[in-house]
Amino acid sequence: ESEAVDFGELWQVVYDSVQQAAQRDGIALRWDIEIRTHFRTEKEYPLLTVLWGLLENALEAAQDGKAHIGFAVTREKKNICITVRDWGAPLSQDTAERMFESGFSTKAEREGALLTRGFGLALVRDVVTESLGGTVTYQGGEAKTFTVTVPAAVLAVKVVVRCWATTFAKT
Repeated sequence: ESEAVDFGELWQVVYDSVQQAAQRDGIALRWDIEIRTHFRTEKEYPLLTVLWGLLENALEAAQDGKAHIGFAVTREKKNICITVRDWGAPLSQDTAERMFESGFSTKAEREGALLTRGFGLALVRDVVTESLGGTVTYQGGEAKTFTVTVPAAVLAVKVVVRCWATTFAKT
C-alpha cells in the first residue's frame, strides 16, 4: 500500500520543472498562483502527469519569449478543481475541438515516421477520466483555461482548506 504524498510537495516538483524548462528555453515566466485547498494523495503519479501536461502546454503557448500562467487549486462541494490558464495566442475553433485527440498538434513535428507531438492533452484527458474518475474542460477567451475536476474522495486521503495566493514574475 502506498503512502499518501502531500500535494505541496508534488506542486513544488512540477513548479521547479516548469521553471527549469522556461529558463532552458529563454522564457520569462509570470505566475498567478492560488491554492485554496491542501490535501494528501495516494494518486501522485496520475496527478503529476496531469499537472505537468497542462503546465507544459501553457508554457508552450509563450509568445515573444514571455509566458503568463495561472494555476489554482480549489475545493468545490465534493470535488477538487485544478485550473491552469495561459494568456498565449488564442486557439482556432478547429484546434479547440480537436486538442484532446491523440496525435493532434498545432506543433506537428516529425522525427522520421514517429510523431513527437500531440499526446500531452490526450494523456491528460485519459488520466483524468480513467485513473481519477474526473473531467477536464477547456474554455477559450482572453485566457485559455483548462479545468480538471476530480472527486475529492478519489484524489485526496485528507483535505485541509486553507488559502494563499501570489503573483510574481521569474526572469
